[in-house]
Amino acid sequence: MKIKLKSILLLSAIAFTFTACDDWGEYEPTVLPGSELAGEWYVRYTVDGADIYGLGYHTFLTSTTAAADGKELFLNDQANFWDFQVKAPMNVDSKTFGLANGTDSLTNLVDGYDIKVRVTKGQVFPDGGRSKTGVQVDSIYFEVEFADDPGTIYEISGHGRTGFGDDDY
Repeated sequence: MKIKLKSILLLSAIAFTFTACDDWGEYEPTVLPGSELAGEWYVRYTVDGADIYGLGYHTFLTSTTAAADGKELFLNDQANFWDFQVKAPMNVDSKTFGLANGTDSLTNLVDGYDIKVRVTKGQVFPDGGRSKTGVQVDSIYFEVEFADDPGTIYEISGHGRTGFGDDDY
């Protein structure tokens, strides 16, 4: 009797598995507007092309904002350089972000560090870069000026993080 019950349960489970899979279909994840500009990056901070502080590469994050409307890109340097977090306007079609007017500025969202930040000339270049080991990845470039260092334009540029250990800095 025990063997018969186990056999029936096993056959039922197998039958349920095959019938249940047919009804589920394909999973299609939701793609948020602007997600093609979001990512984890390895970037360098330079002035006129020179790494004046000798920092090398650091991680930098870009992401869509909670509004998920494709109008703002959240920029976060994770306190690796100047400790700034701002929401910059973006254009998803041209893969650009930042302020068009050179006199406009954004408010730093880091608690206790209330400065103005000017982000300009931002762009993500699909397949425009190479990782440390030569893997083709997206690249990023933008310029930033901080209110507490007026007149110095920092160029932030780099490439997408692959997630492979050999590509980490």
